[in-house]
Amino acid sequence: MAELRRELAAALAGVDLVVAHNVAAVHFNLALSTALRELAAAGDRAWILWIHDVAAVMPGRADELHEGPPWDVVRRPWPGATVVAVSAHRRDQYAAVTGLDPAAIAVVPNGIDVAASLRFHPATQELVDETGLLAAAPILLVPSRLVPRKNIELGLRVTAELTADEPAVRLVVTGALDPHDRTARAYRRFLHGLAAELGVAERVVFVAERVRGAAAAAVVRDLYRLADLLFLPSRDEGFGLPVLEAAVARLPIACADIPTLRALTGEGAVRFDPDASPAEVARLVRRRLLEDEAYRFAARVRRELSWAAVAPTILGIVEAALDRR
Repeated sequence: MAELRRELAAALAGVDLVVAHNVAAVHFNLALSTALRELAAAGDRAWILWIHDVAAVMPGRADELHEGPPWDVVRRPWPGATVVAVSAHRRDQYAAVTGLDPAAIAVVPNGIDVAASLRFHPATQELVDETGLLAAAPILLVPSRLVPRKNIELGLRVTAELTADEPAVRLVVTGALDPHDRTARAYRRFLHGLAAELGVAERVVFVAERVRGAAAAAVVRDLYRLADLLFLPSRDEGFGLPVLEAAVARLPIACADIPTLRALTGEGAVRFDPDASPAEVARLVRRRLLEDEAYRFAARVRRELSWAAVAPTILGIVEAALDRR
């Protein structure tokens, strides 16, 4: 034990902070746990104990522990250490085992790398970083070219209506200008002007203005997986391929009640008159989303449980531990 402690002390020479994951609460290497606890007691550096499991109360683990040393090392508090648990449940368990005050134990959930989980194309990652889409909810996807018959202005007006109850709403319009439509450039100017007039310019992402070339198709594919709802307000469609793409991606659909989309979606979409009031359409969209438990959870994960959301809390704990040293 003394030799292990000396080797660990040498390895930690010059280290200001040690983060010890699970060794304070799990008995898989009691010699290591004991040596590290003795080093923590010396007070030479800051220590953070990251508690993911608590062997003393876990089924299949608790009966492996015996009374007395060295087993007690995973049932006793470590002097001067900052303790972090991955959930309120683990916090309470560790507090009960060690006698610590639960209020003295921070809770920091595991984070998820949303981009890595969805396997974003690099261009999608750049778009998401630039526009803050991971913090947005709901994300309404409009995979349409910028031509008047696509009625994209209704999406802008619906976005403006939603902001009162959904301040993090984003409208993502993927399509580029139609080279065969002489009015396309004027229509794009109209949409940008309307977004500014409605106060939603920062809430609308025109993807084709940011992503060009071969990456565009990959970005649109990624957006189908990231978005919360397909919004298709077209006044006319020859077929309506986006609703099939949304169905494959299991993306809820709100679309115009026009013959082609009505025939395609049946009961699989919320439909609305393309000339309906934006307030009425916004109510339909919001009701559809509020009924969707998967959407509510996904939005919470992006907002609260991504690494981008969790990291500032971790950094704050690290800084506080170093300050106390």
